[in-house]
Order: sequence, then C-alpha cells, then structure tokens
Amino acid sequence: DKVGYETWVALLREAVAESRGDLDREQIEPEIEVPVPAFIPDVLVKDPQRRLGWYRRLSQSHSPAEVDRTLDELEIEVGELPPETRNLGELISARLLCRDLGIVQCRWLRIRVELTLHPSSPLTRARLERIASKHPKRLKVEGADDNLCVSARFTPREAEHPFRYLRWVLARLRREDS
Repeated sequence: DKVGYETWVALLREAVAESRGDLDREQIEPEIEVPVPAFIPDVLVKDPQRRLGWYRRLSQSHSPAEVDRTLDELEIEVGELPPETRNLGELISARLLCRDLGIVQCRWLRIRVELTLHPSSPLTRARLERIASKHPKRLKVEGADDNLCVSARFTPREAEHPFRYLRWVLARLRREDS
C-alpha cells in the first residue's frame, strides 16, 4: 500500500543518511544543562490545559524569533512574565540555536560552559580554532575531530545571566566571519 511504501522510502533515506554520517539537524535534541529555573508558574496560567498549550506552542517554535513572539503573546494575555518563564524561552531558543550548529550537549559548569558537537556538525575544527584564536582567554577547542567540544570560560558576573552569555558564545560560533 502507498502509505507503507512512503514510510519504507523515508526509513531507507534515513538509514542511508545515517550510514554516511549526514547530520539531520531536525532529529538532534540538544541536551541543555543550565542551573536556572525554567517553567511557566501555576499562578501565572492557572488552568493546566492552557498552561500545557503554552508549553506546546513554545516547544513547537522553529526559531528564537518565534519563541519571542510566543512569549510576547503570553505576556499580553497574563501580564509581565517572571524570570522563570523568560528562562524557559531562553532555554528553548538555546536548544534551537544548538540544533542548527550541530551541538548535542550544553553543560553549564562552575567557570565554563561545554558544548559537545555532533560528528557531522557544520562547525569544523579549523573554523572552531579560528574562532577560539580570536578569544584565547575565553574559548578552547578540545577532543578528536569526531568528538569535538568547545569550552567557553565565563566571569562570575556573566554566570548571573547564563543564557545571555550562552547566546554570545553561540553567536560567535554562528558567524561566518568569526
């Protein structure tokens, strides 16, 4: 039947891409570990179904701009958003940016953030080392070519706003002329 054939073709394409090591960024679900609360408080949106609806809309966003628009709509509906809800938006935006860059894990540590790359990330060692050379006290590239990790040091003041710093790091990695 037609549906079975289309499913078989899709699975075959996926298997071929995987065997080639091609990166399907849509399938990457970056793990973001940042020690800040990130949620929509019950007191902000009392009805559980509506709250779940907002979570759904945010999680289905395809870009940080779309996340921002959704948060703006939520703010119009309920008033000023608490830091936890802003953090949720930043967490989702960071996940989208990491996905685009082929980053599979982001770990916020004591004095640095570590970004682990998928082997097929568009960020090559040469490009990462060029970026790191412009920020030698901040950025360091570690690991083998098939297991690259970028370590970015932050100050205590930057640690107070982890998503702001993370956006700065991701912007450096994203820029073509870095």
